[in-house]
Amino acid sequence: MIQAAPLALSRPCGPLAPMGAGGCGRHGAWGAIRAQNRTRKAGVLNLYEVHGPRVSTRAAPRRTSGDWRRRVPVLPKDPVVLQSRPRRLVRTVVLGLAAATALSLAACSLDQEDEVRSKVENWVKLGETFYFYSRVNCTAALFDVKATRISSMIRKVSTVADGMRAITEGESVAFQVAELSPTEVTEQIMTRDLPLGLGVLSSGTGGKDCMADEMAEAYFNTLLDPTSVLIFDPEGKFMAVFDKRNRRLFFSRGRTS
Repeated sequence: MIQAAPLALSRPCGPLAPMGAGGCGRHGAWGAIRAQNRTRKAGVLNLYEVHGPRVSTRAAPRRTSGDWRRRVPVLPKDPVVLQSRPRRLVRTVVLGLAAATALSLAACSLDQEDEVRSKVENWVKLGETFYFYSRVNCTAALFDVKATRISSMIRKVSTVADGMRAITEGESVAFQVAELSPTEVTEQIMTRDLPLGLGVLSSGTGGKDCMADEMAEAYFNTLLDPTSVLIFDPEGKFMAVFDKRNRRLFFSRGRTS
């Protein structure tokens, strides 16, 4: 039995920043990718660098010994110039650029985090998002799982043949095949039906380019663990691997032509 290597995660943000993968402070390699992807949390531009209005602070002239009785306030020689309007304009432009960039990034992503969670949360009880990254050609995610039980809302099979039948019928399926790892399940599917097996395989490897190095290593170790459960959705063309040993769920999807 091959045990999954532990994945070092910082604590997720108290909510990836591109994203702010063990806590939402997400630091290190995880934080860098989350910072790229989660524009709404990291910020495209630092808006706090735009300061508020300024007032001229030229020193007031010193009073002579005779004019203290008048108690007239000493005003600056130069008129006060408020800079609120230009700065409001700068802030508006910066906010506009940030919003436009966020929309551009979203348009270039294959999936959104909320959408991915909604696809799998009826099958397993999800906790926090440890990692999420998506771009135009791939999506990879890692979620905490609160319970080891898989919901009855997905078809669970104990043989590869039953699972293949479910896939051809368009059903999402969880392969709970004794003594077989997700990798071995995929190999058996390919042996029996190569096109179907290649479809499962491409979904499982499609998210690799969106994984941080630490996550990719943990993911492929999980694929070799016979206690892990392979979940395949033929309609969404994605693979989820339930790491029961560590109570976490990997999600992988690549763009299909």
